[in-house]
Amino acid sequence: MVRQVWREAEQVIAGRAAQGSQAYHVNMQQAAQAELQQAASIRRRYGYLLDGAGMPAGQAIKLREYVRTEGPYRWIDPDALYTIPAGRYAVFLLRIRQERADFSPLPDWLAAHGEEADAVYAEELGLQLFPYMDDYACEVRAHLKEKTQKGA
Repeated sequence: MVRQVWREAEQVIAGRAAQGSQAYHVNMQQAAQAELQQAASIRRRYGYLLDGAGMPAGQAIKLREYVRTEGPYRWIDPDALYTIPAGRYAVFLLRIRQERADFSPLPDWLAAHGEEADAVYAEELGLQLFPYMDDYACEVRAHLKEKTQKGA
């Protein structure tokens, strides 16, 4: 079930955008290395900026990976910080298996509510202990475009 929520902006550590192989993961690991070595906690959340073009075919194409840790970022190159924007989001849960998933609830909800998304994020749920897991649950967050007022 897709629901609409408001989310505040949040700053995360993100690698450079990349497509294919595991380049997005390597880029994020390089960007986050110093912060993760100095972090007082191992609690962290991983997420991805997804390419919406693959969703109709059920493909989870990751363009960028990010990590969010507790506390302020002190050891990060400012170029590695990425701000997930505040705003309205269409949010739902799904399971990604071997980089494939049923994204159909999102376009169905967008069409039914007259909305468009300008960015789609997927954040892993739970603690992922093994890299490159091929079966994991995510919360998908589609950032909704601001509606322009007619006659303005």
